[in-house]
Amino acid sequence: MYITTKSKGSLLMQEQRALELLNLFKSSTIKLGLKYISILMQRLGNPEDKLKIIHIGGTNGKGSTTQFIRGILQEAGYKVGVFSSPELISPRENIRINHQDISKEAFLSYSSRVVQVAEEMRQEDLAPSYFEILTGMALLYFYEQEVDFVILEVGMGGRLDATNVIKKPIMSIITKVAIDHTDFLGATLSEIATEKAGIIKSHSIVVTPSQEVEVMTVLQQAAKEKGAELVVADCAELKQVTVNEKGTCFELAGEVFQIRMLGVHQAYNCMIAIKAMRKLQEAYHMSLTEPQIKQGIKQVVWEGRFEKLSEKPLVFIDGAHNVDGFMALSKTINQLPKRYTIGIIGILRDKEVEQMLPIISKQFDILLVTEPNNLRSLKKEWLAEKLSAYSMKVEVMANIQEALVRALKIEKEYHGVSQIIAFGSLYMIGEIRQRYLELI
Repeated sequence: MYITTKSKGSLLMQEQRALELLNLFKSSTIKLGLKYISILMQRLGNPEDKLKIIHIGGTNGKGSTTQFIRGILQEAGYKVGVFSSPELISPRENIRINHQDISKEAFLSYSSRVVQVAEEMRQEDLAPSYFEILTGMALLYFYEQEVDFVILEVGMGGRLDATNVIKKPIMSIITKVAIDHTDFLGATLSEIATEKAGIIKSHSIVVTPSQEVEVMTVLQQAAKEKGAELVVADCAELKQVTVNEKGTCFELAGEVFQIRMLGVHQAYNCMIAIKAMRKLQEAYHMSLTEPQIKQGIKQVVWEGRFEKLSEKPLVFIDGAHNVDGFMALSKTINQLPKRYTIGIIGILRDKEVEQMLPIISKQFDILLVTEPNNLRSLKKEWLAEKLSAYSMKVEVMANIQEALVRALKIEKEYHGVSQIIAFGSLYMIGEIRQRYLELI
């Protein structure tokens, strides 16, 4: 029931077969809990116990903070494994070493080995989920590739997320906590923060930015109960943040930092990474210099996070998909030169849509509404009707391809004074990125 790298046919066909096999463990329902992932990891030899892991949770900024830390560690000469989700195009993006996707050959090999174990578990009515299998593949791969550090990004929540199978990370980081995934994590900030705080381990180091009072209360109590050291990155220390199309510049404790990623929120994410790395250096006496920190963050790019795909025409994509994300996107657009702005939007239905739309509606001259290729996608007709209430021009597109073609056609009419910004679910952003890069 599993694939070996000795299978006949092209590598592409083998990869497709491997994905088909992994997809057998996909489900339309989200299953949280540690029972099955714990059994899976035990049968794989618990490679996670032999790794130096930085565990990153939170609602917004997990991926960007992960990349800033990866950039710093890589600049310092370390071999860094990163497990993140969701992917934009290929599941191989979820598993990277030094920002390079796991190879097709390795993906086939590790999927074969882990799926074989998963299939045995299924026969015992203990089937792990698709995400749990990917988590197992990543941890086994990183161990056998002898990475120096692993940055493990939480999938959803924290307490019951598959990544929380790890027992003793060298550091846990909880980025900005906001309302999201209320069906699974709770309806209030306190409830959601409680789930996020579930990654805090006994006598560990925890880093977080200064947050809402109800969030900080939960994190402080959780750290106290676990005997963990809570390190707070004070957002008030961030000064003189400026944003242009080339990147973001900010001042922290009197030092000036420059990054290629766009947005005030990215300065905050970067601040968390800097605070965490300085604390890690202090706690573990690791080899890390201030010039390496500055150069490491300066080189970081993160696909799909207000990413510029081209200059002419000017096209951006952004994975803003909740209230906080929409606020960050709106602020970033405000800091760029004023242009005729064409938007492409597609989001999932488990979002705070009524709160999200007023934040973003004034930023666009026209919005093209479509749907992500996901079972949880919000119906485009319903979304378009809601957007029309804000007295803006709205068009419903049959699919993502049609939306992209239409946006490019409109852009030609305003050539030189327009921009296209596609935003919403990462499932949609990934497809737009792939299709657009194929066009150019």
